[in-house]
Formats: sequence, structure tokens, C-alpha cells
Amino acid sequence: MKRNIYQCFFLCLAASLSACGGDKDTAEESTTETQTTTDSGTETTTSTETATETETETETETETETETETSTETETGTGTQTETETETNTNTNTDGACLSIADLSTGDLVVSEIMKNPCVIGPDVDGDNVDDCTVDDNNDNDPLIGGGEWFELYNTTSSCINLNGLTITDEAETPDSVTVDTILEVEANGYVVLGNSSDTSINGGVTPDWVYDSDMFKLGNSNDEVMLMNVMAEIDAVRYDNGDTFPDDKGYSLTLDPDSLDSQSNDDGANWCNATSSFGDGDYGTPGEVNDPCP
Repeated sequence: MKRNIYQCFFLCLAASLSACGGDKDTAEESTTETQTTTDSGTETTTSTETATETETETETETETETETETSTETETGTGTQTETETETNTNTNTDGACLSIADLSTGDLVVSEIMKNPCVIGPDVDGDNVDDCTVDDNNDNDPLIGGGEWFELYNTTSSCINLNGLTITDEAETPDSVTVDTILEVEANGYVVLGNSSDTSINGGVTPDWVYDSDMFKLGNSNDEVMLMNVMAEIDAVRYDNGDTFPDDKGYSLTLDPDSLDSQSNDDGANWCNATSSFGDGDYGTPGEVNDPCP
């Protein structure tokens, strides 16, 4: 009887505690005590204490920091700067990057072709059954005297040259001499032709780049010189010799071989030959163009 009372008491106590619940968030504690008396008179008391602590802490911290910094700097400079400088002057100096005559050293400019005795073969007018020259610079009675003489210069440098101030002369006791008195440019590795007439109807069909006064400078048909000078020195000179080593045929230009375009090689008559290309009215030469090769 006593045992049953104890059992009921503890069962009720346990039930009360269970019914009361507890703080769900903090702790749940239950104690169960059971007392059992065996038939052998041994009394056993079992006490069970269960403590359950549940702590659920959920901390969700979501920190989203989005920092978007967009810096777009667009600088559009569309600047078309066109600078056009036009200078018109009757005494215009167009040297630019060109070398001047004073800048030249020996061999920068060389004599490359000489038409000393133009002819232009025409009909036989004197009755000797031989076609006659229509341009004869040896005939003092011919109104076309000297009308077809010209010579060619070659620029050996990699820059253009302004020939203004260039003097062309010879070694005569009273030298023939002319000086270029205008802007006259010759391209790098290019040719320029100087002649005594611009009238193609009487000069054999050549178009010179600069015309000199034929009373001031003449090309002798036998021995003569073509000398290029600046105020300081001789730039180049060719001395032909009436056929001793240089060619000497009427109507054919004296042509420097294209492989000998320098101031030393053109001293040697063996590097010269008669032109083989015809031009204009029928003489032979290549004025202002690459020379015919010598055999």
C-alpha cells in the first residue's frame, strides 16, 4: 500500500512537470524518480534527470555590399588640324629639305651626258648625196647656230638639290661661264638638263629644264670642259678630248655608262660612249632619263 502511494506521487509529479512544458528556447528539464521495492525487501530508488537545453540561434547576416563604381571618361578629341601655309613670292625660296649649292661636296652632282655637236639628220641640200645636218653649230651662216647643245647633270645624293647659284664654266683663257639664277631643283638620284635653247623647232626636240645664254657658254666640238662650281670648290668636271678617248660623233650625245655615275669614273673617256636611243627629231641621246649602257 505504501509502495503504491509513492508510485502515484512520483508519477503525478512527473506528469505535472511534463504538462508545464518549459521554455522552448532555453531549457527543458525533467526528473523521473522511481522507487521499486523488490520481493526480497530491497528498496531501489531510480532518479532520472534529463536536462535538455536547446539553443537555436540562427543569425543570418547577409551583408551584400555592392559597390559599383563606374567611371567612364570618354574623351573624344576629334581634332583635324589642317595647317596650310601657302606663300607666294616671286623670290620664293623652295629649298625646304633640299641641299643648296653651298652644301655640296665633290661628287654630289656629276656631268652624265653631253650633246656637244647636235645634227638632226635631214635631206641632202648641198647635192653631195649625203643627208645633211639641219642643226649645225659650226656653221656661222646658219641662223640655228648652237641651237641644239645641251648637257645633263645627275644628283648622286639622297636629297634633292637646288641648283640656284651653280656655276658652269670651262678652262679657256677667257672662260665661258654661266650661273643658274633661279630655283632649279633636281630630285635625289635624278637628272636635270641644261640647254641653250627651249625652242624645240630648232633645238632638235629637246626640252631643257633650264636655258642658258649661248653667247655666254658654248660646248666646243673638239676639246672642251664642263666644270661645275660653287663658291668654294669644284664639284665635278668632265674634260673631253676630240675623240682621243671620248666618243666624238656628230648627232650622238656623249653618254656616261649608268654604272659609272660618279665624279671619278666620269673622268675616264673609256666610261663614255655614243648614245643608242633616238629622241626628238632624230639625234641620239637620253636627256633627263637613265643613260643607255655602254658596251
